[in-house]
Amino acid sequence: MRLFLALILCKLIRLALRLLGRGGTALPGKAALKICPDMLGKLSKGVATVLITGTNGKTTTARMTEQMIRDAGYSYFANRSGSNLERGIAAEFAANSTIFGRPKRTYAIIECDEAAFRTVAGKVAPRVIVVTNIFRDQLDRFGEVTRTLESIREGVKKAP
Repeated sequence: MRLFLALILCKLIRLALRLLGRGGTALPGKAALKICPDMLGKLSKGVATVLITGTNGKTTTARMTEQMIRDAGYSYFANRSGSNLERGIAAEFAANSTIFGRPKRTYAIIECDEAAFRTVAGKVAPRVIVVTNIFRDQLDRFGEVTRTLESIREGVKKAP
C-alpha cells in the first residue's frame, strides 16, 4: 500500500511540476521516498540496470551505453535530466513504473553521483556497474580522493 501511495504522489508531483514548466526530477522522488523508503529497491526488481558512477564522464558513458542498447533493439529508460542522487533516480524508476509498481521498460541506464552510489547500488541491484574514473574534485564535498574511492568500494560491496 505504501508503494502504491508513493507512486501516485510521485507521479502527481511530477505532472504538476511539468505543467508549471519545472523539471520535476528530484522533488517527486524525495516525497515518495518519505512514504516508501524502500521504493527504489522495489521498483528496480526486474529491471536490468547499468549503474554508472565516477568523477568525470558519467553522461558521456551513459549516452554511449544508451546508443548500444538502442542499436540492439532494447527499450530502456535513463535519468537524462542529470538528477543523479537517490531521490532523482527514484523519480525515474517511478516514471518507468505503472501505479502498481510494474516496470514499463526492463532496461535502465542510470548515472549516479559518487556519494550517492554507496546507497543506490545496494538498492537497485545493478546488473552492470561502470566506474568511469576517480579524481580529486569537489574537495569541499568529498575531501580527499581516498574518501570517494572508499564510498564507491562500499557501493560495489553492497550490490548483490
